[in-house]
Amino acid sequence: MNTLTTRKSLTQHRKIAVSFRDLALRGIFETSLFTLKDVLRSLSGMGLNIGGMNNNLQANEALCQEALELTLSCLKFDFVGIFPDESSEDVGTIQIPGAWRPLFEESDTLELFWNLYSTLGNPKLRKDVLQILVLLCSVRRSLFTGDDERKDFLSKFIDGMSAVLKTRFGLDDQDTYNEFCRLLARIKSNFQLNEFVICKGYVQWLDLSATFSQESFKSLEWSNQSVYYILNLWSRLVASKPYLKAEHESYLDKYVPEISKQYTISRLEYARLCANDDSVENPLEHKENLDEQLDAIPQLIHFDYKVSGQHLTELFDPVLQMYIEAVNTNIPLPTLNELELKLTWLTYIVGSVIGKRYVSSLSVEEAELLDGTLSARILRLIPLIDIRIKNYSHTDYLHDASLQHLEFSLLYFMKSFKKSYLGDASGSVGNSSTPKIFTRLYELLNIAGEQLQVLNIFIGKIASNLKVWARIDNIVTETMSLFDDIASGYLSAKLASKLETTRYLLLNHGPENFPFLNEITNLRQRTAFYKTLCKLLFLQNYTEDDFLSFIKPLESVSDRLNAIDNPEVFKQDGVKNALIGWCRDLRGIVIGCNNKRTYTFFFDWFFDKYSSILEKAAQVWYDNQFVMNSLLKFLADFVLNKNQRICFSYSSPHGILIFKKTSSILTNYGQRLQNVPIRDKAYDEKYKGICTSMNILSRCLAGKYCNFGVFDLYKDPSLNEVLNTVLRLALSIPYSEIMAYPKLCRAYYGLMETLFQEHTHTIIKFETPIFLQILKSLEEGVSIEDLGLSSQICAALDNLFTFYYTQAKKNTPDAQLLASHLKQNIDLIPNMLSQFFRIIILEECGNQWSLSRTMLVLIVLNPPFYETLKQGIISSVAGNDPERITKVREAFDKLMDGVEMNLEAKNRDKFTGNLITFRQDVRNVL
Repeated sequence: MNTLTTRKSLTQHRKIAVSFRDLALRGIFETSLFTLKDVLRSLSGMGLNIGGMNNNLQANEALCQEALELTLSCLKFDFVGIFPDESSEDVGTIQIPGAWRPLFEESDTLELFWNLYSTLGNPKLRKDVLQILVLLCSVRRSLFTGDDERKDFLSKFIDGMSAVLKTRFGLDDQDTYNEFCRLLARIKSNFQLNEFVICKGYVQWLDLSATFSQESFKSLEWSNQSVYYILNLWSRLVASKPYLKAEHESYLDKYVPEISKQYTISRLEYARLCANDDSVENPLEHKENLDEQLDAIPQLIHFDYKVSGQHLTELFDPVLQMYIEAVNTNIPLPTLNELELKLTWLTYIVGSVIGKRYVSSLSVEEAELLDGTLSARILRLIPLIDIRIKNYSHTDYLHDASLQHLEFSLLYFMKSFKKSYLGDASGSVGNSSTPKIFTRLYELLNIAGEQLQVLNIFIGKIASNLKVWARIDNIVTETMSLFDDIASGYLSAKLASKLETTRYLLLNHGPENFPFLNEITNLRQRTAFYKTLCKLLFLQNYTEDDFLSFIKPLESVSDRLNAIDNPEVFKQDGVKNALIGWCRDLRGIVIGCNNKRTYTFFFDWFFDKYSSILEKAAQVWYDNQFVMNSLLKFLADFVLNKNQRICFSYSSPHGILIFKKTSSILTNYGQRLQNVPIRDKAYDEKYKGICTSMNILSRCLAGKYCNFGVFDLYKDPSLNEVLNTVLRLALSIPYSEIMAYPKLCRAYYGLMETLFQEHTHTIIKFETPIFLQILKSLEEGVSIEDLGLSSQICAALDNLFTFYYTQAKKNTPDAQLLASHLKQNIDLIPNMLSQFFRIIILEECGNQWSLSRTMLVLIVLNPPFYETLKQGIISSVAGNDPERITKVREAFDKLMDGVEMNLEAKNRDKFTGNLITFRQDVRNVL
C-alpha cells in the first residue's frame, strides 16, 4: 500500500521514444535504403522483373517486401510526439529530424524509389513504393536548407510522376492506381503553386495530369474511390492561384473548366449505368465519398464560373426538359429513374456551387446572377416531384431509390441556398440592397418577395416531405435537419415566422396532417419537429393564447390518456404507442421553452391536468423500455433548470410540487424495476432507464427551485424515498458495467457530485454497506482518464471529507455516524491518499487543482498515515541512492511548507501551489 508501482508514465515512454529516434532510427532507415539499392542492382543485373518463378527473383521479392515495410515504419514514426491517428488515410506533415537532411537533399533517395517503381513487376510492391513516396513528399518544408533544395526535391517528384503518367506503367492495377492518385493530391498539399511553376517539368506534368484526370473520370469502375484525390489536387491548385506571383503563369485556365465539365459528364454517365445495370455500384450510396467530392468541385467551377456555369446550364436544361415531359406522360420507369439520377447529380453539384462561395473571375453581382440562373432550374424541379408521385402512385415510389436520391439532393441544395442567401452569415438578409440572385429568379420564375418567397417554397417542401415520405426515416431526418437549420438562424427564422405556411404548421401539426408522427421509426424526429416549431412560435411577439392555440392539437390525445383509469386498458398497444409519441412530442416542446415565460406557459398547461399520466405510466409500463425511455427523457428535460427558466414566486409551491411529482414517478418506477430480470440486453432493458433516472435526480437536486429542508421539517418522505430508490438502482449495477457505458458512468458520478455537495447529511444515514459501496466506487473512479469525471469524483470526495472534518470539530451526531461507517473499512482513507499520490507522481493528470483539494483533506484527517506514506514513497522512488533520497525528502518538505492542518481557502491554495512544484521535483528524480 505504501509503495508506488514501477509502471512508466507517458513522459517516460516519450523520453525512450526520443532516445530511440536520436540514437537508432536513422541507422535503421539507412539500412532499409541500402537493402533496397542492393535489390534494385540485383534486379537490373537479371534483366527480369521481380515476380518470376526464378528462386533468386522470389528471394529478392521477399527481401524487397521486408525492406519496404521497414522504410514505411521508419517514415511513420511519431517523431515529435503528436500521436497521429494511424487509422486515418490522411497523411500529416512528416517531422523528419534535421540530422536526416542529407538523405533528402544530397542522396539519390527519390531516384531509388522511382527506379524501384519502374522495375518491380509485383503490383503489391509497387503500391508500397507509392506509399513511401506519399510520405516522402510530406516531409516538413523547414527540413530543406533553402528554396533551391526544396525546388530540386519537388522537381524529382514532378519528373517521376510525369514518367508514370506518360507510360501508365502499373496503373492497370486498381490499388496502385488509387495510391498514385493519393500521391497526386498529396504533392500539392506540401508545396506551393509558386514552387510548382518554376520547376522545369511543370507544364508537361500539368498537361499529363489533366489528361489523366479526365480519363480517370471516364474509368467509372475505378474512379469512385480515387476521384476525390483528383478533385483535391485541382482544387488546391486553383486555391493557390490568387497567391501566384505576377511574373509566373499557372496555365490552369487551359485545363480547369474542361476538368470540371468532364467530371459532371462522368457523373451523368454514372447515372445512366446505375439506372440500367443493377450490378453497377452507385456512388450516391456512399455519403462520405459524395461529400468529399462536393467539397472539392465548387472551387473548380468557380475558377471560371462564366464558362463552367454555362456548361452546367447546357447539361441541366435538356435533362430537366425531358423530366418535365416524363412525369406527365408516364414513360417507362427505368427511363424515369435514369433522368432522376442525372438530376440528382446536377442538383448536388449546383447545391455545392451555391453553398460554397469562392473568388471567381466574375464580379459579385455577376456571380449572383449566375447563381440565380442555376438555382432557377432547381426551383422548377421541386414542384415536379409532387406531380411525379401523383402520376406514378400505382408504383412503389416510396422505395424508388432514384427518387429518394433526388429528394436528398434537393434538401442539400436548399441547405446550401439557405446558408448563402438566407442565413445569418449570408450578408444578404436585412441589407438594403437585394442580392442579384433574386432579381434573376424573378426574371426566370416570376418569384416576387425576394427571400420570403423562396423560403416559402422551402417550408412548403418541408411540409410536403413530412407527409409524402412519412415511412422513409432517412428522408424525414434530413428534412427535419433542414427545418431546424432554418429555425435556428435568427434571420431565416424571423422570415419563416412571417409566412402563412409556417402559421399553418403551428396550428395544424397533428398526425392527421403529418402522418410521419404515426411511424415508430420517427420517434426522435417527433421531438425535433416540436422543438423546431417552438423555436418559430416563440420568436415573434407571442402570448399565452398563442401558445394554447399551438398546443391544442395535442390536447385530444392528452385528454384520452388522462381519462384512462383502468390499468388493463392502459396496457393496450394502442395506448402504449400513443403514450410514447405523446412523451416525445412534449419533450420537444419543453426543450423549446428556453426562458421563464415560455416554461411557465407549458407548466400551467401540463402540470395540474396531465402530469398524473406519467405516474400511471410508470406504474403500468415500468418493465417496457420503449415507454419508460420516452417518459424519463421527457421528465429529464422537464425538470432541467436551464437558463434559470424554472423560477416561481416566493409564495408559490410549484418548485416543491415538481420535485414531489418527480419523486413519486421515480419511486414507483424504481421499486418495480428492481424486481425485473434482465432478459437479453442489460443496458437497453434496465441500465438506460437507471441512467436517465440518475440524471433526473441530479437535475432536481441541482435545480435550485425546491427547498429540500421542508421535507424533513414536515416529515415528508419524498426526498428520502427517491434517494433510496435511485441509489439502490444505481448500486445494483456492477461497477465494471458502470465503467463500460460512458453515459451511465457520467450519470452515476454526476449524481455523486450533486449528492455530496448539498445532501451529505442525508447520504450518511444509509446503511454502512451501501455507504461504503458508494465510497468504494468513488475510490476506484479517481484514476479515470476522463478529466471531467475525475474532477467530479474529487469534488464529491472533497465535499464528503470536508463535511466530516467540520462536523468532527463540533462532535455532532453526523460526525459520529460517519466515523462509525469508516471504522468498518479503516484502510479506505489511506488507500485513497496513496492512490492520489500515485496519480500525481506517475500519471499525466490535467486536473491537479481538483486532486489537491481532496488530498489536503485526507492529509488533515490522518496526519500519521501521511508520514508513513511519505517514507514509503521515498523508499520506492529513490531506492538506496542517497542523493535521490535527499531530493525526494526535500520535495516532501516543500509540499507542506507553509501549509497548516486546516481547510481554510488560503491554506488550500497554498497546498495546491506546493503540490504542483512537488510533482515536478519528484518526476525529475524519476
